Amino acid sequence: MKFAVLLFTLPLFGQLTNGGLTGVVLDPSGAGVNGARIVVEDTSRGYSRSAATEPDGSWRIVQLPVATYRVTVTRDGFATQTAEAIRVEVDSVRRLDFRLQLGDVRQSMEVRESLLQTEATDSGTVLQREQIAKLPLNRRGFLQLALLVPGVNPPVQDSELSTRGTFAAHANGAREEFNNFLLDGVDNNDLYTNRYVIEPPVDTIQEFKLTAGSYSAEYGRSGGAQVNVITRGGTNEWHGLAYEYFRNRALDASNAFDSGVTNKYIRNQFGGLFGGPIARDKAFFLLNADGLVERRGLTRLATVPTLAERNGDLSARAGVVRDPFTFQPFPGNIIPAARINPVSRRVLDLFPLPNRPGTAGNYLAQPVLRETVAQGGARADWHLCPGGLLTLRYQQSRQDLFEPYAEDSTDVPGFGSVVDNTGHNAMIHHQQSLGASFLHSLRLGFNRNARAALPENFNRNVAELWNVPWLANLAERDRGYPFFNVQGFSPVGDATSQPLIRFGTTLQVQEDVSWLRGAHSFKAGFQVRNTRVNGVLDLLARGSLSFSGAVSGSGISDVLLGIPSFALRANPDNPQTLRTTSYAGYFQDEWRVGRKLSLTAGLRYEYNSPATDPFNRMAVFQADTGRVVRVGENGVPRSGIRADRNNFAPRFGFAYSATDKTVIRGGYGLYYDAGMLVLASSQYFNPPFFTLRAFFPTATSIITLNNPFPSTGGISPVSPSTLSPDITTASIQHWNLEVQRQFGSETTASVAYVGSAGAHLIRSRDLNQARPGSTDLTARRPYPQYSGIVFIETAGNSNYHALQARMDRRFSRRISLL
Repeated sequence: MKFAVLLFTLPLFGQLTNGGLTGVVLDPSGAGVNGARIVVEDTSRGYSRSAATEPDGSWRIVQLPVATYRVTVTRDGFATQTAEAIRVEVDSVRRLDFRLQLGDVRQSMEVRESLLQTEATDSGTVLQREQIAKLPLNRRGFLQLALLVPGVNPPVQDSELSTRGTFAAHANGAREEFNNFLLDGVDNNDLYTNRYVIEPPVDTIQEFKLTAGSYSAEYGRSGGAQVNVITRGGTNEWHGLAYEYFRNRALDASNAFDSGVTNKYIRNQFGGLFGGPIARDKAFFLLNADGLVERRGLTRLATVPTLAERNGDLSARAGVVRDPFTFQPFPGNIIPAARINPVSRRVLDLFPLPNRPGTAGNYLAQPVLRETVAQGGARADWHLCPGGLLTLRYQQSRQDLFEPYAEDSTDVPGFGSVVDNTGHNAMIHHQQSLGASFLHSLRLGFNRNARAALPENFNRNVAELWNVPWLANLAERDRGYPFFNVQGFSPVGDATSQPLIRFGTTLQVQEDVSWLRGAHSFKAGFQVRNTRVNGVLDLLARGSLSFSGAVSGSGISDVLLGIPSFALRANPDNPQTLRTTSYAGYFQDEWRVGRKLSLTAGLRYEYNSPATDPFNRMAVFQADTGRVVRVGENGVPRSGIRADRNNFAPRFGFAYSATDKTVIRGGYGLYYDAGMLVLASSQYFNPPFFTLRAFFPTATSIITLNNPFPSTGGISPVSPSTLSPDITTASIQHWNLEVQRQFGSETTASVAYVGSAGAHLIRSRDLNQARPGSTDLTARRPYPQYSGIVFIETAGNSNYHALQARMDRRFSRRISLL
């Protein structure tokens, strides 16, 4: 008697949950076989499930965790067969071929598992808990392991998504913002910039899988990698652990510019978890708490004024310093004390005194970066009868960070950033088998992230400290120092791109069903995600002043005289309140044509509603009229762009078992990207909600530090930021062809050709670029009334081709290799 048992996880809507649905069914070739009994034992949790086959050879689908199993098949009059240590990974299929032979019931035969994914058409990589826990990971950040996957490359240095200790990567030619992060099947993305919200502690992870192309219709939202992180649950046994990792500077080498003492470095990473049964074989829980405290010294060289220069003695500097009112040189390049502006002395006090010789790089700074991270979470699983599973999970994380150098705007300490990042992720998931071949899943998700990046001096009322009226009308959140750029010296002052305060919330509902009919496994589902983002970004609220030397001959003399060569300040009245909803649905058929060939075909539809503001506080530039127009008026959509509703995404794949040890698989798919809300936010920085004023000396007037931003005078340069009204959803096509072979009982190797082609990718250009010529620059612009016009459109393309090879030895006898 021959039949096959398939152990598989059902990736509901492409988003795997911890111990997501595991089913056991018989191969169609076993139809008509009945009376056999299958026992599936979870060897890691210590409980089992069993059932007898139906008359048609099928076996009722049950809920089991992703784990390691022992499968035993018995039937009266036949020898018992057992398959040991069967590892069912996230989004995987394990085929076990049994041949029941006539014999004494006391006889037993062992069935060995094949490592080949003979039913899977994609070639994602699963990283298991043993690898995650035992590999050396800096800061215990397990997402670094994604770089072990073929086709996954690190981003460019200091890219937007890889700063402040977070992880980013390019997967098979896709941009770094094209990745989709899932935590137990629920959205774990900050839609504003498409970075993940929570990276759970290493000890809470069961495993995670990264699939970087040609995945099935269950997956969507993004066109790059799908990163499915599965958290652990409790077991029948009580378990607990506690840890601390400690690092310091004792063995660190000195920086070349350190002042004889190695920079401070202390890192404590600690935490633990505890879990066990609520009701044996029925309900389990797991609690975790983790923390990080780090103090890390930084070394930078800055150029600051000398004590003599602060007092007006510029005799050591080359060049002539002139009186801007008489155009005569100051004798000996010394500015009289009576001519030094009182506010100028305040500005110069922002510079520390030199601690190194010379006039360039004469200040060595060694400030300390401070970071504290606290995480905590809880998970509970209830096995309902009959055939139901309810999972509740909550994870929280908070990062408090002090950066001595805000946005790398200066090398002078004292003008850093105070950053607070908070994330929450929660899930309610109900799974239920209905009959022998039908499975339903309902998942509710909550994802919230908050970010506040404030200047180091956010609590300083500089208007009172300096007794200057031009800083008195600031909102409390905009307090701090203006930014000063002095020619020949390092800049000082708080970053002009702060404060930044943002809160984002995503609510998710998804329903998925899976049913078996003969040789076909059908899957279908829909998903709705609603995202709301509120925040402020007060650019240039405190102003920026430049001292280029154009007034008196040098930057430092301009400062001493209190006469800026350029001053720029914004009047932001543009709080951001963005709203968007995404809808998706799919249908997929996995057809086992025979014992050697499996085919997958599916179709997915996605619609991402353009982001709108409930109060229509955005404006766009209309190229046909040459005007900046408020959204929702004069025929302009409330989002500023037209909706793109034509996002159908077909998917195809096959897997062919050429031999018992060799599988050939391939696939093709079209994938759409949900985009980033930061693009829509560019429409907040247009008049009348955001205006700039620029001031500079003229032949008849000057500006001074006593009032560099007067209420009259100056100019209001308008440089609109706008989205193309014809912007469409970015897409990327993936295709691959892979040959995989098993060597021995523990190792597989594969070689693949992988390609991708992106279309309608976001890019920006200056819509008001001046035409070539020698006449006045303004007159040669298409729109002379404006300066530059930032025009964001979907006109970018990409292509990628790769030869990828991989060898994978699963963890066995204390060794694994990837």
